[in-house]
Amino acid sequence: MRCVRSVVLHYPSEKNHASFFYATAILLRSFLLAVAFISGKINAEQAFDAAFIEELWQNENWGTVEEAETRRRDIMDELKFLEAELGKAGT
Repeated sequence: MRCVRSVVLHYPSEKNHASFFYATAILLRSFLLAVAFISGKINAEQAFDAAFIEELWQNENWGTVEEAETRRRDIMDELKFLEAELGKAGT
């Protein structure tokens, strides 16, 4: 899951909405959530909860799968990283 960090850090002069948008859309698997996140309408936690609402509901009702939990934790870490980088970029 460190692919987002490597792309963003590899192209420091190209930190812009398009690169952040692409990384966010890939992580969340959602165009609309990426737009809301990049525009500042929702934060990393809200974006994550919306993107994984079904999985989170299933976890509450039937328990957690360790592999899926690790994957979601990695995705949340990447979203927090993007959120911090967006703040640094002044977006």
